[in-house]
Amino acid sequence: MKIKIVCQNFLVRSILILIILMIIVSSCKKEVSCENGCDTNKPPIANAGSDQNISLPADSVVLNGSASRDPDGSIEKWLWKKISGPASSTIIKPSESKTVVRNLIIGIYVFELKVTDNGGLSSIDTIQIALSDASPFNRPPVANAGADQTVNLPTTTVNLDGGASTDPDNNIVSYAWSKITGPSSYSIANANTVQVQLTNLVAGDYKFELNVTDAVGLNDKDTVQITVIPLTNTSDIDIYVTGMQNDLPVYWKNGQAILLDNNDWNFTGTSIAVAGSNVYVAGSRNGLMYTEFAAKYWKNNQGTPLGTYAGTGSIAVVGSDVYVAGWEIDGFGSHYVAKYWKNGQAVTLTNGNIDAYASSIVVVNNDVYVAGQEGNVAKYWKNGQAVSLTNGTNQSYANSIAVVGNDIYVAGSENDGSSHHMAKYWKNGQAVSLTNGVSHATATSIGVVGSDVYVAGWEGDFYGMVGGTGSIARYWKNGQAVPLTNGTTYAYTGSLVIFESDVYVAGYEITGGQYLPKYWKNGQAVSLSNGSGGGWATSIVVIRN
Repeated sequence: MKIKIVCQNFLVRSILILIILMIIVSSCKKEVSCENGCDTNKPPIANAGSDQNISLPADSVVLNGSASRDPDGSIEKWLWKKISGPASSTIIKPSESKTVVRNLIIGIYVFELKVTDNGGLSSIDTIQIALSDASPFNRPPVANAGADQTVNLPTTTVNLDGGASTDPDNNIVSYAWSKITGPSSYSIANANTVQVQLTNLVAGDYKFELNVTDAVGLNDKDTVQITVIPLTNTSDIDIYVTGMQNDLPVYWKNGQAILLDNNDWNFTGTSIAVAGSNVYVAGSRNGLMYTEFAAKYWKNNQGTPLGTYAGTGSIAVVGSDVYVAGWEIDGFGSHYVAKYWKNGQAVTLTNGNIDAYASSIVVVNNDVYVAGQEGNVAKYWKNGQAVSLTNGTNQSYANSIAVVGNDIYVAGSENDGSSHHMAKYWKNGQAVSLTNGVSHATATSIGVVGSDVYVAGWEGDFYGMVGGTGSIARYWKNGQAVPLTNGTTYAYTGSLVIFESDVYVAGYEITGGQYLPKYWKNGQAVSLSNGSGGGWATSIVVIRN
């Protein structure tokens, strides 16, 4: 019995010790987890997608990290960035799982994707993008701008053809023409086509470049030279035109510019006459203020002042007498007075009660005829006696006068009662309309040969007006219109002259904001500008030399 008791006590003690050890072990495990703040969140797994190889002309790729995942939660943030590669690249939406990268160039890029889960844990992955040429065997194109060309004024148009350009891989995708040297005066239509047309050329040497590009961006250039030879006078005809170039008064003889005065800035030659070997030009200076106005005429480039605060419209020479029609402000704040000067001595036509202007003058059998307007009334004066052509209800202008026998012809315009002027002329006071009033029009010059009546003018918009689209320079023969321009530019006429069977009209055309002086012979344009500056032509005379 004693032995039995001892064994039972030992067993009990052993069981108690085992239970105490289990409690201690269990208590220790629970305390470590709490002290270290351990939880069950696991980091996300970033997946930037498979590496990509692309070729030109492609320059963009899609980066797709949507295969990224989080084992025990959700991905809350995405962030793409470039970690190596060429400088050129743009990640469109770097904070989204899927984005586009643009503006890539040839080279190897590495982009990194970082994803962050809802517990704040993150991971990264990278993707490589390799951009290469489409084919290592692609060869550049060979540009061919065509053979050099030479043209003679009055021709002002040339065609360029890049059709002889070639590409070994037969993949030319674009053509581009541009001027690299030469006069500033020119126009080019459809510069990005294989064939183009050059217009408004002037005398000088031009060089144009053709740039051809293939499908993978390789290109080649070639140049072509266009030589425009000045107009030469091979006949016994001399053509004189006056106007302005580079803000200075000039006249052109057979296309060669002759400067009238080096210091007469902003003067314009308004009318020209030739008598024997003498060249006469009337001119005006216009300014923003009346004190900047001035009038004069030149005989063989020697200037003669005519009046203070004055302007000129027309000049006529009979024998040794020089007649100039124009206007002058008589005193500060008064009206413009119509007048003409004979050998520098003024003859007043109006009293200064209302504004008046004299625009054109002819002298026939010692009778002096002057066309102009006073107030709203178009009129002419014969030896100072006024003859009204309109009643003054609507604004009207008389711009040019011609006298043939007993008939008096005056060209001008009259408002139709709305916003437009109608071009017209009057024969012995009877009006003949040349336009219908649909758009603005005016007649600027008139000439009569036998029974044929020629009138120069224009129809369309004023340059610079809001909504303006252009104007057409033209002349009418017995009321039938002959266009000188096509209406895609702004063009205006000055004067007209009939020499034998040819019709000459002086004027100018505005192309690309540049004023180009020119004249038309039987509708064929002859440019007068040397391309170094803009200007206009106002009056023309043709004589046999």
